[in-house]
Amino acid sequence: MVGKSILTFFILVGLYSIIANLDRNNKFVALNQNQGNKVSLQEFVYASEDEYETIILGSSMAYRMKSFMLPKSYYNLALGGSSSILGSEILVRKKTKKKKILIETNMIFREVSGAMIKDLFSEPSYSIKKNVLISRDRFKIVPFLVSKGSSLMELNKKVNRNYTLDSSRFQKILESQKSTFNTLPNHSKIEKCIKNLKENIDILIESNNCIAFFEMPMHDALCNTTLMNEIRQQISSTFPQSEYPYFFIDDCFNYTTTDGVHLIPNDAEKMSTLIAEFGDSILCSKN
Repeated sequence: MVGKSILTFFILVGLYSIIANLDRNNKFVALNQNQGNKVSLQEFVYASEDEYETIILGSSMAYRMKSFMLPKSYYNLALGGSSSILGSEILVRKKTKKKKILIETNMIFREVSGAMIKDLFSEPSYSIKKNVLISRDRFKIVPFLVSKGSSLMELNKKVNRNYTLDSSRFQKILESQKSTFNTLPNHSKIEKCIKNLKENIDILIESNNCIAFFEMPMHDALCNTTLMNEIRQQISSTFPQSEYPYFFIDDCFNYTTTDGVHLIPNDAEKMSTLIAEFGDSILCSKN
């Protein structure tokens, strides 16, 4: 009886492994932002170094540029609730070499979560998840089934890619965002974030990676706030435009957001095209 149970278990594991391998390149619908971050990080960290030529780092703003909107040679490692600093730390730990790395600057004053990095690279978890596909968060049974169900539902309904925003609610959110973006974090936090990013970028450059910076569009009322101007000043003084490629949005009026900072799907797709053109235009010397 025990022998049959063990045999059945291994047969089911084998079948599920086959299903997971067949599904690994299909679209995944995350249950929440935290799971979306974990899946994105795991897929990148445990992937072959040759799968991608250009890597995007950033926050939930750049996260809106979904993989199906970008060329196949691009990987969007932007993370909800985080910043490019965490992404750069991941690239350093992965020993990334000879890639184009596009860094979103909007939310750069966010500190790194050491717990997330430890979870990715600590043993024996790292070796197991790298080599056993079904051990990753994407293929946990419940999230996997929910993702498949959500994908099927999307096929059977028309997706609204131009949200109709409730103007009174939007204005309340925007006022809150204006207050946030007109307040600077303390000076020591700014210094720490810039120092961490600089240290990681110096290491990545030593590994023959090509670094560039870009800014995601926002509501026009937020584009030139105190925080955004401070970010631009700190980034440009640490990483001079004479030495690094930059991509700026000329006119925030041409973009629509759901809450002042996150683009609606149509505009996220428009931005994806521009970022891909920017990335492709960068010429890197890779030894």
